[in-house]
Amino acid sequence: MLLTDIAREAQVSPATVSRALNQPQIVATATLARIRAVMAHARYTPAEPHRRRGPKRSAQTRRRIGLWFDPSPSPAPGLAMVPDPLLHLLSTSAHDRIVLSILASTTPSKDLQSLVGEFDGLIIHSRRPGTSIPSIFEGLPRIWSPHRPPASIKADYIEPNHEENGHLAADYLARRGHKAVAALALPSATTGHSRRFNAFAARARELGLTFLPLIPPSDRSMPSHAPNASDFDPLIADLLAVSPRPTGLYLPADEVCVPFLRRLHQATPSRGRGFDVVVGDYNPLVLAGCDAPPTAIDSNLSTLL
Repeated sequence: MLLTDIAREAQVSPATVSRALNQPQIVATATLARIRAVMAHARYTPAEPHRRRGPKRSAQTRRRIGLWFDPSPSPAPGLAMVPDPLLHLLSTSAHDRIVLSILASTTPSKDLQSLVGEFDGLIIHSRRPGTSIPSIFEGLPRIWSPHRPPASIKADYIEPNHEENGHLAADYLARRGHKAVAALALPSATTGHSRRFNAFAARARELGLTFLPLIPPSDRSMPSHAPNASDFDPLIADLLAVSPRPTGLYLPADEVCVPFLRRLHQATPSRGRGFDVVVGDYNPLVLAGCDAPPTAIDSNLSTLL
């Protein structure tokens, strides 16, 4: 029996079967059980380890990674902003080559000083483009997620394709037959949200759509995270007063979706049903607060480590 036969019966890839034979400690428990059940049913006996192809199990060097978690400006700091795969590393021994330690901006400096020498690298997880980190981390390999680091810092980073996000939203609304569209701009927002807004505006104009930018007045201070619903009133007034009125609406950030749409529903007799809304992120917990969940672009943020 070939590995490809086992893979087909177990509904996994041949590479997963190879890992189940040579490195079972990194294969999910349910998947490993399914592969072994297929092998047992076929009475398949694998070759001796030294005669197999592929990587063999060997002692792995354990790496200690620090996750610098900046909870502000959220009013309720927590782990909600941390990608699921990172949290998985905290609760499982399957990835025993990595030891992950979560730090926060409130961690006392003396505690950081005692820990920094033990880290092999640092993941900086922050949604603020201007985030600064303690100078004691300067010598460590660093990677930023889910946004780029400040322009003054040269570092690796992982982020969604914000331009494609804005383009997808404009293309979707155009395919739905909308001729006039609007997009919300957030002051002090992350550079990613600004890039989404600009990309949407550019694509809308390329498609020949009438575009209305919803930009807060310069004399008002609106937080990009958890804004008050009343902060949107001037923008909604502009949206409802302009002619032709936009029927397609793009909200680059999911955290503004609930307060904006609630205020829009209160301001229109039809409770906002005249608008086709697209949100730039898909977070079921956030969008569950909407009366009618809008269309959302899934940036797959949980995979951004």
